[in-house]
Amino acid sequence: MPSEILELILEKLPIADIARFKSVCSLWNGAAQSTNCSRFFSLRDNNNKDYKHVKNLFGEFGDGAWCVGYTRGWLVVLDEKLILHLLNPFSGAKIQLPRIPQYLQKPGMLPKDYVRKAILFWDPCGGKGRNSNFTLVVAFRRDIKSTRLAFCNCRLNKWIHFGRDNHHYLDIVGDSQRQLYALTNKALQVWNFQRRGGAYPKLLNKV
Repeated sequence: MPSEILELILEKLPIADIARFKSVCSLWNGAAQSTNCSRFFSLRDNNNKDYKHVKNLFGEFGDGAWCVGYTRGWLVVLDEKLILHLLNPFSGAKIQLPRIPQYLQKPGMLPKDYVRKAILFWDPCGGKGRNSNFTLVVAFRRDIKSTRLAFCNCRLNKWIHFGRDNHHYLDIVGDSQRQLYALTNKALQVWNFQRRGGAYPKLLNKV
């Protein structure tokens, strides 16, 4: 069967049937592996039927682009020029963020290695104004043994470093109260991001 026909069939199949499709033979398995498409499900508003099939999702970001995170329904994409983007796979909305800070750029590092984790406070499309007033917090890898925190606000449109330089950040988690829990090799830090407008976060607690 021609590969074009197999691709058309794959576009119509749900996830469970794709797994069965791949097990038929090596030719079909290869077609499923090579097809350039992505499938997304949304559980917002208790709706488990919100489904989207997207073909060539990252094509416009270049061949070297990587999806380095997912937060609040948005994909975090780092392109080959080291520029971060927010991409909503359901609405198609795209927001370009600044290039990663110069002091983090290292020769030989791949784009996928720069970002350890990303946390989004406020939905960019949830406010009245353009792009709302979101804040994206990113744990950037400086090297294998060092991670630094920075945030970007849509109004400031630049990365602002925060946290302790002598701490290696192992993980970050955000809650509904817009507080960031940052686990380091020395302590657990709690940062307050409740203030909008790009205000510098306040360190509430350190355990």
